[in-house]
Amino acid sequence: MTAAFELIKNSPLYGEMRGNINNSTDKERDDQVIIFLTDGVPSDGNSALSVIRDQNHALNNRVVVMTFGIGSSVKTSAILTSMGKQDLNSVSYGPIRRTTYTWVSDLDNLRSNMAGFYSFFSSSEEIIDPIFSVPYQDAFGIGLVTSACLPIYFGNLKGVACVDIPVSELLEDATYFQQGELSYAFITDSRGRALTHPLLPKPKDKGDDPIFVFAADLERSAGAEEILASMRRSESGNKTILSTRSFARGDVNKEGVHTRSGVLSHYFWYPIGYNNFSVCIVVGDNDRQARLNTLSASNDANTFTYHRLDLKNSGTTCKHFQRLARKDTSTVMLTATAFKDPYNYFERNDSLSDVNAYELYFRGQSNSLSSNPVKDNVRKSVIATKVGNTFWTSSSNTASSYVVWRAIGTIEGIMRVYPGVQLAKDYNHQLRPWWKRTLANKGKNTVSAPYLDTWGSGYIITLAYAIYEGRANNQHTTNDQVVAIMSADFSVTYFYGMLQEKFTDCRSSMYSCFVMDSSGYLVIHDDFVSVPSNPAKPFIEGIHLMVKVLVV
Repeated sequence: MTAAFELIKNSPLYGEMRGNINNSTDKERDDQVIIFLTDGVPSDGNSALSVIRDQNHALNNRVVVMTFGIGSSVKTSAILTSMGKQDLNSVSYGPIRRTTYTWVSDLDNLRSNMAGFYSFFSSSEEIIDPIFSVPYQDAFGIGLVTSACLPIYFGNLKGVACVDIPVSELLEDATYFQQGELSYAFITDSRGRALTHPLLPKPKDKGDDPIFVFAADLERSAGAEEILASMRRSESGNKTILSTRSFARGDVNKEGVHTRSGVLSHYFWYPIGYNNFSVCIVVGDNDRQARLNTLSASNDANTFTYHRLDLKNSGTTCKHFQRLARKDTSTVMLTATAFKDPYNYFERNDSLSDVNAYELYFRGQSNSLSSNPVKDNVRKSVIATKVGNTFWTSSSNTASSYVVWRAIGTIEGIMRVYPGVQLAKDYNHQLRPWWKRTLANKGKNTVSAPYLDTWGSGYIITLAYAIYEGRANNQHTTNDQVVAIMSADFSVTYFYGMLQEKFTDCRSSMYSCFVMDSSGYLVIHDDFVSVPSNPAKPFIEGIHLMVKVLVV
């Protein structure tokens, strides 16, 4: 029981629960609940009653205790009944919400018996505003959804009508908000749980029922709790504080994050009408989004060839790692980030008319896209990256024949890849570890550990470099705005060959050479190029130095 109360005390709502109960009516109380299920009488029932009294007094009696028993030994139980009624508690600390002990005679009825939890907290007051459920995975494959529900009354309650709303649609404006490297948006519910935040996966990427994180665990700077408390109360406001930004160093689960403290941040929050959500926009002081100069487009395939070669292909194709590809030009994919309505992008399928419209727009033959408009800077981004296509297709360097893929991904959400191939609709380079790793190492050539290529070429190593917003003097610092990242992918065997060519001692049996990244994960090792016992599953991805090299 003590552990249950400690869990409540550690929640972000603890401060409000300890507040003066005279500031709110009993109807407005935001009570917590502990469900106590046992198959026997507590060995020290009086101690449990004392714990409930002492712990709940500290929380102004805002914790409801519901007791359930299973088994013949607890068919009647004075102790469990007293725990639910909180007999030792004093009303001087706040109103006590007493419950009735429930004995579960048949385990097959456990679910229905414990459903009394909902009846206890139900209200007889008619509800006129919709209630939004906690997001959950839709059983019919829609993805993460929330149910907006209203009760139906005809004299008394007759039922409930609901509509399911995809969370990705509901939260898309905040999820894809872009203003610069130090600005972002997040949405919370009335309980303070973060529905979307840059430190959380995008709603579209969640495959299981979500594990909710309190916004207070993500916004930990001094002064943030006051903002979050105001959001939980569905208030609006603005405040400027010094905060800390956290950025992924690559794969956040393996490589962690790096932080930037002392960022002057302007918070603006406002409740979203007709639901229990609030949105907060955080703008870093003097932060801005990079803007490209206006560039002239040329009406040719090198400027823009859409990646859907299956819909339209006016060039010569070949097989590149079993993929239909074009080696005479690159292809361009428009990710969800590039569109003004990202959700619409996911919901609709490309058609030939879409491809034709894209070609006219990005090749400068039309000035608008009516069916699915892109953001203002996207066309400039497409035109600017054409220089990569020119270099890739004209390069005569011998080493270029060993490069598996070449690519430029931009902050505006376009991905140009050579050889030109079709990419998966949900592909987003800004979510890939190589993108995040390069942003964390601006100004450096960044090498990844081997990983399985999502484009079908097996295990590869990526070399990437950040491209800054242009300056007249061509001088840059790592504080400059990044507009794109260019990358080249090599096979593991080719990278190993380059290592031996550069360091000839590595060819000797007297030495064992390896390369590791800044997090200690191996980029290349002798074992990575040897034939494994199970060729279908080579043991080379995500291998830390301490696993492979026992003595350093």
